Amino acid sequence: MSLRADGIDIGAQIAFAPAGYRPLTLDEAGVPVRDYAFADGIAHLKPYTKGRRRYVEDRGLKDGVVLRDFDAFVMVGAIWSGVATRLYAHCRAESHSPHGASQCVSDECFQDAIAAKLRASANWQFVSDLREATTAPIAVIAAPQVVERGYARSDDRRKMLERLRTNRDEERLHASWRAAVLGLAGPGIDLIDQAAETLVSPFVSRDIFSVPDSLNMQGEVVNDDGHLNDAYGRIMLRECVAWANAALARRGAMAAVA
Repeated sequence: MSLRADGIDIGAQIAFAPAGYRPLTLDEAGVPVRDYAFADGIAHLKPYTKGRRRYVEDRGLKDGVVLRDFDAFVMVGAIWSGVATRLYAHCRAESHSPHGASQCVSDECFQDAIAAKLRASANWQFVSDLREATTAPIAVIAAPQVVERGYARSDDRRKMLERLRTNRDEERLHASWRAAVLGLAGPGIDLIDQAAETLVSPFVSRDIFSVPDSLNMQGEVVNDDGHLNDAYGRIMLRECVAWANAALARRGAMAAVA
């Protein structure tokens, strides 16, 4: 609605639906426990708490998605770059800086380890199941990078960023993460990168896109560095629509050739 208030027509009808609330868990038979089900062309999404269901209903979100009603799907926050920085804390790939005492592994091993962590998440399980359930174009967007002030108020984050920059590894590590995502996604799923204008560097978002600190019911200050604000949302919605238009154009061209 804020886009329309600014007179911006994105040229698409967008619907939002929640998915992937819990870490991936397995039942006694080793089968993933899902918070959703695909049946008869419908993705049935099942909020598992009363609070989450109220969240869905209050915002007019869909808890059941008829797949054929949509030309394209974008999974927001389906992946996270933190898996790369956590791995970097213990290992480095051959293409990364030789400085430091981290155990060195091949680039392929490093990327496989990142992909394995992503693959084991409930969010990626949903993406994989969605890919099997529809032929429509699918893209994923990573959870946004932490804002600059978020690194400043966390010792662990600050030390990690200092190490990356001291070794001049930020670009190389991000390239490893991106290659791992593209390899995991394969030809059937696209990656929409975080818009460059929202970033200070590959792992740091600009503070102007941060969500203000708030107070919880106990009067304690809550720092939310894992989400970004409306200005960020506007930019990324435009990125999503641009991707969808291009993906559908490619699909139409391929159908015409066939």
